[in-house]
Amino acid sequence: MRQIYNAIKSRGKSIYLIITVLSLGLACFSSCDNANQATNQGEAKIQFDSTEVDLGTLKRGDQVEYAFYFQNTGKGDLVIKDITTDCGCTVASIKKKEYKSGEKGVIRIKLNTIQLWNNQQKTTTVLTNAKDSITNLTLYAFVESDFELVETE
Repeated sequence: MRQIYNAIKSRGKSIYLIITVLSLGLACFSSCDNANQATNQGEAKIQFDSTEVDLGTLKRGDQVEYAFYFQNTGKGDLVIKDITTDCGCTVASIKKKEYKSGEKGVIRIKLNTIQLWNNQQKTTTVLTNAKDSITNLTLYAFVESDFELVETE
């Protein structure tokens, strides 16, 4: 009986130690996050020159690229968290992900029309740490088809 009591007693100390270590870790993590927010001295704001562009008429198979220019017009650091496209026919690229207040940047979007025809609207979504955290960048185009429908008798 004494052995069972000692085993329970020693496990209790281990559980207490684990809970204490986890609590201290959470407290440190929380204070580190608050310190990062305090050094950011304001909110970031992303301002694009334009968020939509009409590429006009393209031929099927054309590959075009458009540059969307932006600036961090806020007081805090701007962080580009993620950039996603709505189609495998578009690829977005950016040189860096963090921009100081007043700093400018560019997001380049490449469109491959090999599998497209007719009116097209392709959207790229930019996720940031700014107050308005989501911005959609849209490409419009008309893609001419390279085949004809011929009526038969």
